Amino acid sequence: MDSKKEFDVDSKNCFWASFFNFIVEPSNLLAVFLTSLSLFVFNFFPLSVQKKFRVFNFLKEYNGWVVVALLISLFLCVYRASSAAIKRNNSKKDLKFQNEIRKKIVHSDSCWKILLYIYEANGKSVELPYDQKSVRLLYEYNLISITSIKSFSNTKVINFLKRRYFFILSPLAEKYVKYRLSKDIYDSEGV
Repeated sequence: MDSKKEFDVDSKNCFWASFFNFIVEPSNLLAVFLTSLSLFVFNFFPLSVQKKFRVFNFLKEYNGWVVVALLISLFLCVYRASSAAIKRNNSKKDLKFQNEIRKKIVHSDSCWKILLYIYEANGKSVELPYDQKSVRLLYEYNLISITSIKSFSNTKVINFLKRRYFFILSPLAEKYVKYRLSKDIYDSEGV
Protein backbone atom coordinates (compact mmCIF):
# COMPACT_ATOMS: atom_id res chain seq x y z
CA MET A 1 0.00 0.00 0.00
CA ASP A 2 2.74 2.46 0.94
CA SER A 3 4.63 1.87 -2.26
CA LYS A 4 1.48 2.60 -4.25
CA LYS A 5 1.03 5.90 -2.42
CA GLU A 6 4.63 6.83 -3.10
CA PHE A 7 4.09 6.06 -6.77
CA ASP A 8 1.02 8.29 -6.86
CA VAL A 9 2.88 11.14 -5.18
CA ASP A 10 5.81 10.76 -7.57
CA SER A 11 3.52 10.67 -10.58
CA LYS A 12 1.81 13.85 -9.36
CA ASN A 13 5.15 15.57 -8.86
CA CYS A 14 6.25 14.35 -12.27
CA PHE A 15 3.05 15.72 -13.82
CA TRP A 16 3.45 19.14 -12.22
CA ALA A 17 7.14 19.28 -13.06
CA SER A 18 6.47 18.46 -16.70
CA PHE A 19 3.51 20.87 -16.73
CA PHE A 20 5.61 23.76 -15.45
CA ASN A 21 8.46 22.88 -17.83
CA PHE A 22 5.94 23.00 -20.67
CA ILE A 23 4.49 26.33 -19.56
CA VAL A 24 7.83 28.04 -18.96
CA GLU A 25 9.18 27.29 -22.46
CA PRO A 26 9.16 30.64 -24.33
CA SER A 27 7.13 29.46 -27.32
CA ASN A 28 4.61 27.62 -25.13
CA LEU A 29 4.37 30.56 -22.73
CA LEU A 30 3.59 32.90 -25.59
CA ALA A 31 0.98 30.45 -26.91
CA VAL A 32 -0.68 30.22 -23.48
CA PHE A 33 -0.70 34.01 -23.19
CA LEU A 34 -2.20 34.55 -26.63
CA THR A 35 -4.79 31.80 -26.14
CA SER A 36 -5.92 33.11 -22.76
CA LEU A 37 -5.93 36.68 -24.09
CA SER A 38 -8.11 35.72 -27.04
CA LEU A 39 -10.50 33.83 -24.76
CA PHE A 40 -10.59 36.77 -22.34
CA VAL A 41 -11.39 39.18 -25.16
CA PHE A 42 -14.44 37.08 -26.04
CA ASN A 43 -15.99 38.27 -22.75
CA PHE A 44 -16.50 41.71 -24.31
CA PHE A 45 -18.30 40.43 -27.41
CA PRO A 46 -22.10 40.13 -27.51
CA LEU A 47 -23.67 36.79 -26.61
CA SER A 48 -24.54 36.09 -30.24
CA VAL A 49 -20.87 36.22 -31.23
CA GLN A 50 -19.88 34.07 -28.26
CA LYS A 51 -22.48 31.47 -29.20
CA LYS A 52 -21.45 31.61 -32.85
CA PHE A 53 -17.83 30.76 -31.92
CA ARG A 54 -19.08 28.27 -29.32
CA VAL A 55 -17.21 29.79 -26.40
CA PHE A 56 -20.21 30.92 -24.34
CA ASN A 57 -20.49 27.72 -22.29
CA PHE A 58 -16.72 27.48 -21.90
CA LEU A 59 -16.45 31.08 -20.66
CA LYS A 60 -19.44 30.59 -18.39
CA GLU A 61 -17.66 27.72 -16.59
CA TYR A 62 -13.96 28.55 -16.89
CA ASN A 63 -13.73 32.34 -17.13
CA GLY A 64 -11.97 32.57 -13.75
CA TRP A 65 -9.29 30.12 -14.89
CA VAL A 66 -8.84 32.03 -18.14
CA VAL A 67 -8.20 35.23 -16.18
CA VAL A 68 -5.72 33.45 -13.88
CA ALA A 69 -3.91 31.92 -16.88
CA LEU A 70 -3.83 35.34 -18.55
CA LEU A 71 -2.37 37.11 -15.52
CA ILE A 72 0.23 34.42 -14.78
CA SER A 73 1.33 34.15 -18.40
CA LEU A 74 1.50 37.95 -18.68
CA PHE A 75 3.66 38.12 -15.56
CA LEU A 76 5.93 35.35 -16.84
CA CYS A 77 6.25 36.97 -20.28
CA VAL A 78 7.22 40.31 -18.74
CA TYR A 79 9.65 38.56 -16.39
CA ARG A 80 11.31 36.61 -19.24
CA ALA A 81 11.58 39.71 -21.43
CA SER A 82 13.10 41.83 -18.67
CA SER A 83 15.54 39.10 -17.59
CA ALA A 84 16.63 38.61 -21.22
CA ALA A 85 17.25 42.36 -21.54
CA ILE A 86 19.24 42.44 -18.31
CA LYS A 87 21.25 39.38 -19.36
CA ARG A 88 22.02 40.94 -22.75
CA ASN A 89 23.14 44.17 -21.08
CA ASN A 90 25.36 42.30 -18.59
CA SER A 91 26.95 40.22 -21.34
CA LYS A 92 27.82 43.40 -23.24
CA LYS A 93 29.44 44.82 -20.11
CA ASP A 94 31.37 41.58 -19.48
CA LEU A 95 32.57 41.47 -23.09
CA LYS A 96 33.73 45.08 -22.89
CA PHE A 97 35.54 44.39 -19.60
CA GLN A 98 37.24 41.28 -21.00
CA ASN A 99 38.37 43.18 -24.10
CA GLU A 100 39.92 45.87 -21.89
CA ILE A 101 41.77 43.21 -19.88
CA ARG A 102 42.94 41.51 -23.07
CA LYS A 103 44.36 44.79 -24.35
CA LYS A 104 46.23 45.28 -21.08
CA ILE A 105 47.58 41.73 -21.26
CA VAL A 106 48.73 42.18 -24.86
CA HIS A 107 50.54 45.39 -23.92
CA SER A 108 52.42 43.82 -21.00
CA ASP A 109 56.01 43.02 -21.95
CA SER A 110 56.13 39.37 -20.86
CA CYS A 111 52.87 38.47 -22.58
CA TRP A 112 53.83 40.39 -25.69
CA LYS A 113 57.07 38.43 -25.99
CA ILE A 114 55.16 35.14 -25.76
CA LEU A 115 52.57 36.26 -28.31
CA LEU A 116 55.29 37.43 -30.69
CA TYR A 117 57.19 34.15 -30.22
CA ILE A 118 54.09 32.13 -31.10
CA TYR A 119 53.22 34.46 -33.99
CA GLU A 120 56.69 34.06 -35.51
CA ALA A 121 56.18 30.28 -35.59
CA ASN A 122 53.81 30.88 -38.56
CA GLY A 123 50.90 28.76 -37.37
CA LYS A 124 52.97 25.94 -35.91
CA SER A 125 52.43 25.04 -32.28
CA VAL A 126 55.01 26.25 -29.79
CA GLU A 127 55.98 24.44 -26.60
CA LEU A 128 55.62 26.53 -23.43
CA PRO A 129 55.56 25.72 -19.71
CA TYR A 130 52.16 26.02 -18.09
CA ASP A 131 53.56 27.19 -14.75
CA GLN A 132 54.54 30.56 -16.20
CA LYS A 133 52.16 33.34 -15.15
CA SER A 134 52.03 35.02 -18.55
CA VAL A 135 51.18 31.77 -20.30
CA ARG A 136 48.33 31.16 -17.87
CA LEU A 137 46.96 34.67 -18.36
CA LEU A 138 47.05 34.35 -22.12
CA TYR A 139 45.33 30.98 -21.92
CA GLU A 140 42.65 32.12 -19.44
CA TYR A 141 41.68 35.07 -21.63
CA ASN A 142 41.54 32.91 -24.77
CA LEU A 143 44.48 34.54 -26.48
CA ILE A 144 46.29 31.23 -26.93
CA SER A 145 44.94 27.70 -27.31
CA ILE A 146 46.36 24.34 -26.30
CA THR A 147 46.99 21.89 -29.11
CA SER A 148 48.66 19.05 -27.16
CA ILE A 149 50.36 18.18 -23.87
CA LYS A 150 53.89 16.99 -23.22
CA SER A 151 54.52 15.80 -19.66
CA PHE A 152 57.76 14.99 -17.92
CA SER A 153 56.98 12.27 -15.44
CA ASN A 154 59.46 9.89 -13.89
CA THR A 155 57.08 9.05 -11.08
CA LYS A 156 53.61 7.58 -11.12
CA VAL A 157 52.04 10.85 -9.94
CA ILE A 158 52.01 13.52 -12.61
CA ASN A 159 52.49 17.03 -11.32
CA PHE A 160 50.07 19.20 -13.28
CA LEU A 161 52.30 22.27 -13.23
CA LYS A 162 55.32 20.45 -14.63
CA ARG A 163 53.51 19.77 -17.88
CA ARG A 164 54.51 21.57 -21.02
CA TYR A 165 51.86 22.43 -23.52
CA PHE A 166 51.95 23.18 -27.20
CA PHE A 167 50.14 26.45 -27.91
CA ILE A 168 48.90 28.32 -30.94
CA LEU A 169 47.49 31.83 -31.25
CA SER A 170 43.76 32.35 -31.22
CA PRO A 171 42.35 34.41 -34.10
CA LEU A 172 41.69 37.27 -31.70
CA ALA A 173 45.30 37.30 -30.50
CA GLU A 174 46.53 37.17 -34.06
CA LYS A 175 44.52 40.33 -34.82
CA TYR A 176 46.02 42.03 -31.75
CA VAL A 177 49.55 41.04 -32.78
CA LYS A 178 49.11 42.17 -36.39
CA TYR A 179 47.62 45.46 -35.24
CA ARG A 180 50.40 46.13 -32.77
CA LEU A 181 53.11 45.16 -35.27
CA SER A 182 51.64 47.47 -37.91
CA LYS A 183 51.39 50.24 -35.31
CA ASP A 184 55.02 49.69 -34.23
CA ILE A 185 56.24 49.78 -37.83
CA TYR A 186 54.23 52.92 -38.43
CA ASP A 187 55.67 54.58 -35.29
CA SER A 188 59.26 53.54 -36.06
CA GLU A 189 59.13 55.18 -39.50
CA GLY A 190 58.34 58.47 -37.79
CA VAL A 191 55.42 59.30 -40.03
